[in-house]
Amino acid sequence: MNTKSQCSKIYFLSLNVAISQIPKSGQVSGKIVDAANNEVLPFATIGFSQTKDTKDSLLGGMTVPIKGKFLFTNLPFGKLTAKISFVGYQSVSQVVEIEHGGRFKIH
Repeated sequence: MNTKSQCSKIYFLSLNVAISQIPKSGQVSGKIVDAANNEVLPFATIGFSQTKDTKDSLLGGMTVPIKGKFLFTNLPFGKLTAKISFVGYQSVSQVVEIEHGGRFKIH
């Protein structure tokens, strides 16, 4: 890991959305890696929030384990913002839209 690179970026290696049995919520899973070399970023943090009435509401967050994988369940349908942070890297915010039927969009 090169901590000298001020503009290193983080991205989701894979982002999968699945619908729970009750169609009121979905789940998002993936892996956090360095965008330049695909190295896993262990202990990066990720959180999901939703904006309602101009206020952000944190839905959940975690520090990913050594393999960089994460899973969030019971997320509401609609547009959510994922924010990823890692020491020595620029934080990344990404809008993810969870739709009924297991579809998702990354904005």
